[in-house]
Amino acid sequence: MIRRVLLALAVLVAVALAAVAILLPRLADRPEVRERLTEAARDATGRELRYESIGIGLFPPRLEMVAPDLVGNGGDDPVRADRVGLRVAWLPLLARQVLIERIDVEGAELTLRRTDEGFELPFSPPEEEPAPERPRTEPREPREQSEGFSLLVQHVRIRDAALRLDDRTLSPAAELLLGVQTLDLEIED
Repeated sequence: MIRRVLLALAVLVAVALAAVAILLPRLADRPEVRERLTEAARDATGRELRYESIGIGLFPPRLEMVAPDLVGNGGDDPVRADRVGLRVAWLPLLARQVLIERIDVEGAELTLRRTDEGFELPFSPPEEEPAPERPRTEPREPREQSEGFSLLVQHVRIRDAALRLDDRTLSPAAELLLGVQTLDLEIED
């Protein structure tokens, strides 16, 4: 009797995982998801995120974005790639750890500017507005804060990338172009 119950539960779990594996990629490319990703990217970088498609897989857990492009204001240099993918490990999720086993970046283009003030990154978060003053109230007891989760990255692979350095401290301005055919980074504890 217990075997039948366990077998029925195993079949239900397998069917549920298969359904999620089939439906998840379809849900990831919906307009609402695209809008939320674009908004999150704008909040984080001050640029608009555009991409061709996004794919999500369950076995193994992975995310792949095709032709991501962070678009800035009129004269800003592009930050783009042909493909960005990441793969997440299952087991550490149970311990509230996100272990990214691998990040793959293909065909990236990035421009850094050097000015008299230092290096300018191609993106920066928008200016935060000052928080309004709160009325004084009696002090609250400190809340216990959850530990959240930890994020770990094991391996980064960059292929066919171009880094352009635009040095505006020189007259005339100098430009250096660095190409990366393949760069593998193993990150150890």
